[in-house]
Amino acid sequence: MAFGAKVAAVEFAGDDVRVVVVKAGRSPELLEAYSATAVYETPEGRREALGKALEEALARVRHRPSAFVYCADASRATVRTLVVPFRGAGRVAKAVPFEIESHLPFPLEELVLDHRSVTEVGGETEVLAVGMRRMHLEEPLAVLEAAGIEAEAVNLDVCGLTALWRARRRSGRGLEAVLHLRENGACLAIMHQRALAFFRYLPMGGPMLSANPVRVAREVQNTLRSFMAQWRGGGEIAELNLTGADIAPEVVEAFSQALNLTVVPTV
Repeated sequence: MAFGAKVAAVEFAGDDVRVVVVKAGRSPELLEAYSATAVYETPEGRREALGKALEEALARVRHRPSAFVYCADASRATVRTLVVPFRGAGRVAKAVPFEIESHLPFPLEELVLDHRSVTEVGGETEVLAVGMRRMHLEEPLAVLEAAGIEAEAVNLDVCGLTALWRARRRSGRGLEAVLHLRENGACLAIMHQRALAFFRYLPMGGPMLSANPVRVAREVQNTLRSFMAQWRGGGEIAELNLTGADIAPEVVEAFSQALNLTVVPTV
């Protein structure tokens, strides 16, 4: 994607359709965001209603996008960190499907798979493998197609949120962690040298954090410990950044104390 290109990301969150336009580049910039709700009486009418809601949201867009991306829900993604016993982009790419197949409770053919090499240690390559079942992509892509939109790519909400968060930070090396709070869940992302190294969906969002920061801290802490136990790239996580919700200072403090880690809210 050319630097400065305007890209529209489309997300379906339940019956809500969201469209955001982002200026692409090394420092992506959010230009505008709109949403509309699908209204229907029977389940059979949902797809058509989603299409109408999408058209309603698109009609409000002022910056003409040069491309569209479908933003998929990270809670539906299959995520695995793998260690491939050799180096080299070509060899690693061929090995990833075989390495991840044993972790799947369904046939590999049902999975749309992508990966990125995170680090190389001792002749081995640590890989973040991410996939999504084709069945979870069929309806949203069909809605886009019915609206005359051809998605250039499928990405995950955690990737877009992390990219926008990173764009606001001028510094940052080694390991960094950020918790993206959403309405009904959260995504914990870990970066290594400014690139996504790991993420996990947590079924507890902003309202849960406000109601029970100790419980959320326990889940986050367990995930961070699990990641660090198998991480061989060196470094430590010094703080946890918080995005996506306006959390009361006293809740942030309680969360930080239970987590035993500095928590930095980012609006």
